[in-house]
Amino acid sequence: METIIFKKRKLEETSKGGEGRSTDSSEASNKKLKYDHQVPRGPVYLKDPWNSFGKIGEALKMFSEFGENGYQFNKSKEESFTPVNFLDKQPNISETSWSAVTTQMINVHRKYGFDFETLCLSINMLQRYLDCTPIEIAILKAVGATCLYVACKVVEKHHPKKRKFLKAFTNTGLTPTLLYGLEKLILKKLHCRLWAPTINSFLEYYSLQRMSRNKNSHAHLTREVKTLLAAKAVAALSMTSYKAQAHKPSIMAQSCLKAADLLMQEGIEKAAPLTSLEKGFLYQLMPAVFKRPTPQQKERE
Repeated sequence: METIIFKKRKLEETSKGGEGRSTDSSEASNKKLKYDHQVPRGPVYLKDPWNSFGKIGEALKMFSEFGENGYQFNKSKEESFTPVNFLDKQPNISETSWSAVTTQMINVHRKYGFDFETLCLSINMLQRYLDCTPIEIAILKAVGATCLYVACKVVEKHHPKKRKFLKAFTNTGLTPTLLYGLEKLILKKLHCRLWAPTINSFLEYYSLQRMSRNKNSHAHLTREVKTLLAAKAVAALSMTSYKAQAHKPSIMAQSCLKAADLLMQEGIEKAAPLTSLEKGFLYQLMPAVFKRPTPQQKERE
């Protein structure tokens, strides 16, 4: 579910500091929407491209009105957009190769600061393309890069020019001409079905569901936003595992949130070994949530 941004309502005041405030201003403040009273004025904000809840009040309002409908629609479509055992149709591509290409896609994605939905959609496109089109291992990374570029065009307001984008994929042999050709081929093979229910869609739904249970607590909302960021990092890490691709996005989203809860409670150093998560990659994926400990801090622990 995407967060739709509304224009803010501004109340006119005749003077600053509260002196001489007009009666009209007081009446207007009493007529504010109900959700304005339930959500802290200050936005819950973490400086991270994956934080989609900078304006939490508007996100919760949209969730109350359209969240359930969006969830039911995504649930009804996810199975048809989730190919299973797609590498069985790729005799030249191993699980290790899948891990390598998805890791590169994640690193480039973070480098450019793209939205998390862009990453999820690009991985889904790669899955569906491999499910219907046998390819050689030599062009796997080129196909992965192209899927990421197509997803950028679908999700991002601004995407990098081809030549700038390709600088991050120097080991793929991609040229602007080849990228253009692969774009057309991917669109054809996917029948221009570029949208799909993603882990991100379900993560945001479940997170907003949790946030709505205690809207009045700024601390609660802030913690939930951090937990969502941690869950997205866990989800990104799971994308590098081929075995994890067998599960539906809704199931993966619930699992990632549970793992994120454990990370928030115990910290990466203690929780990562319990969840088989790679510590170094997690620190890299969520710097806004967890700071990498110094050698001195590790010694004290």
